[in-house]
Amino acid sequence: MSSSAPAANEVSQVEWLLLFPTRFEREHLSDLERQRPPGSIIEICGFGLAVSGARTSQLLHRHRPNNVLLLGIAGHYDSDLSIGQAVAFSDVGCYGIGVGTGNHFTAAESLGWKQWEDDNTIIGDQINLSPSRNGRKMLLSVAAASNDAEDVERRRATFPDAVAEDMEGFSVAAACHLAGVSLHIVRGISNKAGVREKSSWRIGDAMQAAWEVGREIISESFR
Repeated sequence: MSSSAPAANEVSQVEWLLLFPTRFEREHLSDLERQRPPGSIIEICGFGLAVSGARTSQLLHRHRPNNVLLLGIAGHYDSDLSIGQAVAFSDVGCYGIGVGTGNHFTAAESLGWKQWEDDNTIIGDQINLSPSRNGRKMLLSVAAASNDAEDVERRRATFPDAVAEDMEGFSVAAACHLAGVSLHIVRGISNKAGVREKSSWRIGDAMQAAWEVGREIISESFR
């Protein structure tokens, strides 16, 4: 739990809940505590599709935020994106839930399955987010990061509009969607998806860029 969080049994209400998947990503913003706006709180939502959604649901119940901002790193699919820049996404998809693996994978919605459906809410394999300052940009959340170019090609064959991948955005979006809370996702591009040699990744630059875009989104909400 972050130092800014209340006791476990305490319920608060905040304007902005700032989420980071890992402490590793959060710690690249050493001045964040001083820079975060009034009425905001910082929390870690966890790594991967499973824990991030469950933890986000818990934090939404605890803090009752009006808005959520998810910040972290991502690998890009699109050569028009540069390593070290940040993107605010308009849509987030989910790859890995369905039938089969590799070239034999079929996404759940292609099989006619919804991930959630009741009288008021339907969640398929893609969720629309708050309007993006970048136009239509789709993030793809995956159960396991791309290991090579072949992985990227398979994922883009299913989601051709995706420009980058992460491992938490869809699950966080599902939790926010079910709770009726506005979500913004900003990811700093740290590497090309499928490149596993981390010496070439620019994590610090990516996180700084993500926070700059995130701050602008927050500032605009107060105007």
